[in-house]
Amino acid sequence: MTTAPKTLMIISMEPSGNEGATQHPLPVLQVTTPGKGAVVGVYVVTGAASGMGRAAVEQLRWEGHRAIGVDLHNADVIADLSTVEGRAYAIDEIHKSAGPRLEGAVLAAGLGPIPGRVELIAKVNFLGVVELLEGIHDLLAAAGNAKVV
Repeated sequence: MTTAPKTLMIISMEPSGNEGATQHPLPVLQVTTPGKGAVVGVYVVTGAASGMGRAAVEQLRWEGHRAIGVDLHNADVIADLSTVEGRAYAIDEIHKSAGPRLEGAVLAAGLGPIPGRVELIAKVNFLGVVELLEGIHDLLAAAGNAKVV
């Protein structure tokens, strides 16, 4: 059985707006096949500007999902997960953007070992996951079979 080839359509590739900046926001990719154009699912990804988070956003979008990226810069939701206010803002923006449910979450924001920054690491790597997950659990539950990593 053969399937129709997927076509990548770049919807947006706007520069960051900072003169001379080398970083750009993630392109918004939508995968379509003939007769299919609907978004498959909605996911939230923290740490979306780089590393594993960015790779997760790119993969989800390539597969036709809508990915809501959260990070300090170059993301759909700009929020500092190391602060109470930043986590609350991210939760609020995710609720506004996601619609009635989330099919999943990739909580990839995190810091590696930084000497003298133990408190910051705990705030991002622990509270940034736990509080965000608590704040969006209703959206995940609404999907019925959401996945979280």
